[in-house]
Amino acid sequence: GWRIHRPAPREVTRLHRIVAALDELPPDEPRPTDPEPAERTLDRLSFVYPHLPTCAIRAVVAASEIKSPYNTLGDPDERQNAQPPAPVMRPPSDRVDARQRGTATHLLLQHLNFATATDPASAGTELTRMVAAGLLPENDASLVDLEAIAWFISTPLGQSIRDAGSHYHREFMFVAAQPAHWFDSDLDPAAGERVLVRGVVDAVLDAREHTEVIDFKTDIVTGSDVAARADRYAGQLNLYAAAIKPIFQKPVARSWLVFLHPRQIVPMPIQ
Repeated sequence: GWRIHRPAPREVTRLHRIVAALDELPPDEPRPTDPEPAERTLDRLSFVYPHLPTCAIRAVVAASEIKSPYNTLGDPDERQNAQPPAPVMRPPSDRVDARQRGTATHLLLQHLNFATATDPASAGTELTRMVAAGLLPENDASLVDLEAIAWFISTPLGQSIRDAGSHYHREFMFVAAQPAHWFDSDLDPAAGERVLVRGVVDAVLDAREHTEVIDFKTDIVTGSDVAARADRYAGQLNLYAAAIKPIFQKPVARSWLVFLHPRQIVPMPIQ
């Protein structure tokens, strides 16, 4: 029952090709006596996409990206080069150690019993327990600065964590929608465009009337460089606070950056 339609007349096909190429019509082609309808149609074909500025911003970003200059076009989920990377014979050991040290330290803090770890020795006992339980790779355990952990536990903020008990939330994952103009100040806030932000907060203290955000840093910085380094993380902490507030239905009273290496806790302003 299938039939092939007859081809269109050659004249019509030729005319279609002329129109498609935007060439001049043949002299014998009839012209409309009233050109206004055609002009109105051409005017309607001119269209400016109203959301063009927001096309420069990705729809989904990771909160941890904000600690470095924000790249509106890059996407960490997409491979920039389809070719496999060339093998590196001697990777910089300091970069590898820094990444492993940060991962190991955060794993320890994620599972640490603040009630019993009160000094370097008891923190070491906790570390041994986590290695035995398979929570922390044995090779990475030596990278953890137990004295820095013991220092933090002894601070007033560490005491607040002990007092909070089950109201202390670790590795708190979130997905939140934030205004697009946070990421590009040239965008009009009135447009109402949103960016989906995903992230993991190291710790959230859930008090009765408010919450507090805590972010641990293992950066090897000296005391004089802490303030400048903290400024780099300001945007990240603001995203954390903006996401936590509607989830817990409480204001975020304080945000803390805990720099373990220089033994400094920096209170961060909340915007």
